[in-house]
Amino acid sequence: MSDLIVLNAVEVGSTEPTETIEQIIKDMRIKITTLKGKFMKADGSSVNYKDMGSSLEFKEYIRTCNQLTIVHLEQLTQAELKCLFLNLYNSLTVHALVYQNSKGTLPASPKDVDGFWRIHCYKIGNGVYSLDDMEHGVLRANKGHPSNGAPQFSDTDIRSKCVVQILDPRIHFAINCGALSCPPIRIYIVDRLDDQLEIATTSFLSQEVVVKADGVEVSKLLLWYGKDFGSSDKEVLQWIQQVCGEKVPGLGEYLNTTTSPTLLFKDYIWETNKE
Repeated sequence: MSDLIVLNAVEVGSTEPTETIEQIIKDMRIKITTLKGKFMKADGSSVNYKDMGSSLEFKEYIRTCNQLTIVHLEQLTQAELKCLFLNLYNSLTVHALVYQNSKGTLPASPKDVDGFWRIHCYKIGNGVYSLDDMEHGVLRANKGHPSNGAPQFSDTDIRSKCVVQILDPRIHFAINCGALSCPPIRIYIVDRLDDQLEIATTSFLSQEVVVKADGVEVSKLLLWYGKDFGSSDKEVLQWIQQVCGEKVPGLGEYLNTTTSPTLLFKDYIWETNKE
């Protein structure tokens, strides 16, 4: 589509990577870690987009990011693919907001930018991936956006060949869309990915899930993506209980004593997570 903004579209001068895909991924992770350490809150909850965008560290990140255009995703294992796209989703979100700020004003909310998650992209290998493509195509096993119910990538789309095959609902607590209510930005490492996803999930849910007299209050992530967790309110809450255990006080007792468990959804704060 003509309105796509490919943020790593600079040619790198070669048809083949000068480094292995493992080295490129490692370099990306190092550059993201450097940016996080200097321009983000320690807990990953907010970003100094203005200072980041004018920094030498960000220029170094972009140079490394350009190498993504010549990698071969088919060489990755499923765990490597999931880990890479979790990190890329978060870094592309930050990059997109830095880009928007460079146009004059940081948006008060990513929602204020028409098609924010559809238009901002990275070229990775032979494909161009928007934030929506990364989330609903690669990370959510090509389930597509919940609002349309169709796969993100068609069978004839080359990108459909490199997606996570089994949807892991924990990814929803690992990706950050640029809003204050999003889970914090973390950097994921393939050798520790399962443990990191477990920590991210339990940390987010233990703060967001509250048992009340008339139901259980949860993040709207569990409304928008409810089917990723279960087919009913009860199944969603059972999934939370299975993952979090006693870290959500009163949830086990609530499920044991309530015949019709009910989810209550918190307002989502869409304000940009600027520092």
